[in-house]
Amino acid sequence: MRILGISKTEFVKSKVNILFLKTLIFGDVLALILAISRFNYQWHSLYYTNDGFTVYSFLRNFINGFGTYEGPDAQYLLGVHSFITPLLLSPIIYIFKTPYVMGIIVISIYLISAYLISILSRNHGLPRIYSYILGSMFFIQVFSDNGIDSKWLFQADLVVIPLIISLFIAAKNNNREYFLLSLFLIILTKEEFILWSLFLVPLSLLSSNSRFLLNIKDLLRIFFVYSFSSFVSIFTLIFYRSMNYRANGARELSDMTSIADINYASIIQHVFYPFTYLFVWILFSLGLLLISNPNHKKNLILCLVLAIFLILIRLLVNSVVYGHASGASWSTLSILSPALICTSIHFISASYNFNSVLFQRSITKLIFIGFTLTLIFGIIFKHADFKMISYQTSKTSNYSILKNFKKYLPDQKPNNEYFLSEMNLMAPFMSRSHLNIWTPLTQGRGQIPNMNDFTQSEKKRLDTLVDNASFAVLNKNLDASIKMAEILIKSNWRSIEDESGKGYILFLPKSN
Repeated sequence: MRILGISKTEFVKSKVNILFLKTLIFGDVLALILAISRFNYQWHSLYYTNDGFTVYSFLRNFINGFGTYEGPDAQYLLGVHSFITPLLLSPIIYIFKTPYVMGIIVISIYLISAYLISILSRNHGLPRIYSYILGSMFFIQVFSDNGIDSKWLFQADLVVIPLIISLFIAAKNNNREYFLLSLFLIILTKEEFILWSLFLVPLSLLSSNSRFLLNIKDLLRIFFVYSFSSFVSIFTLIFYRSMNYRANGARELSDMTSIADINYASIIQHVFYPFTYLFVWILFSLGLLLISNPNHKKNLILCLVLAIFLILIRLLVNSVVYGHASGASWSTLSILSPALICTSIHFISASYNFNSVLFQRSITKLIFIGFTLTLIFGIIFKHADFKMISYQTSKTSNYSILKNFKKYLPDQKPNNEYFLSEMNLMAPFMSRSHLNIWTPLTQGRGQIPNMNDFTQSEKKRLDTLVDNASFAVLNKNLDASIKMAEILIKSNWRSIEDESGKGYILFLPKSN
């Protein structure tokens, strides 16, 4: 029996695929709505802290024609990290003029990356249902510590995620210009991508069986772009770092762990500890390797070895820079997450082409989509809260309470003006540059010392930073704010407490 010119079996399979896709799309739309609602709720709860505001100030000043000076906190941010590619986001800042948009950019990065994952999957010959599953699984990382649940709001490293996926797409399609442009932008995202590109380039070429590997001219072009962009990144970092004075976030060699002191056992444990992301990825890859075409296994083994080597080097660098293998989530996941899923697509494709009957079975599709939907709806049920969509909640939020201080603020001065604040109290005042009070209070010590321990030059710097501030927003229930309040009171600043009684205090110089 034939229906609409196709067999009944094919028709049923088609209907099942459509049902799967509709269910998956419905879950994705719900996840997107939840991501936006959750971010908005956390924004008004003052959940987000300093790093995203620093990047925002940097981009705002750049697009407004004030150069790359962020403010007294990070100073010349390009001297902390060579964030050159993230400057492409500055027109968005010019249009919306609020750090709120940084959270929307995070969501958009994962949404775009999920779409690119589905394109890469289709380019590898995977059916649409598997392409959507892989894209969906990547998107829900927006709820991770590298997404909207990161208290830092935004990290410039996130910009590299869609670029890495684009590198793999270009390699698969043998698109030379697209590949070289992606590599160029990846390296200029941050200086450390000079190292990671040494793994990303061969991994993308190997996992795509790219013709670039057989073409000397293309390899020379890749080498030229790599060398040129690396030089630009390093030169930019050195040039601007020489203009900074103990910029917050800049790491010196003396701050890092020596190779001899690294706990190498913890690195191995971090990879092979059961049920972790890296351990599951390795097991999944080995399973796909076993059911793939024997003619492709040499290539797959090379990809697997290179990917594991990338993981181990990433964890080793984390141990050196951060003192522990897990490192900073944004620094680790922005590299490993896109690189590993792109490699997985190659493994799945190799297995699918050799065992297409297995992957075309409804039970196999049901297992994959069931797992994906379990993740999506599990996240939805975990994070859903009626308060997130309540107008009254936003109206009486901590953000709104702090916003009421704006009527007391002095007129904005030229671009070098800044205010003092705790990290998570800055959001309502980000039309101006800021200075995290930890910077003058700690003077690079990592904790607040006794004021008597400051040298004469450090005391002078503290006084200068305080005297030049336009206002201060503090929380009288926090130790750092209490210490800063004592300094401001001694300097005859006047204070205004919030009307809600939550402990927020606005300090203004006596002249105001």
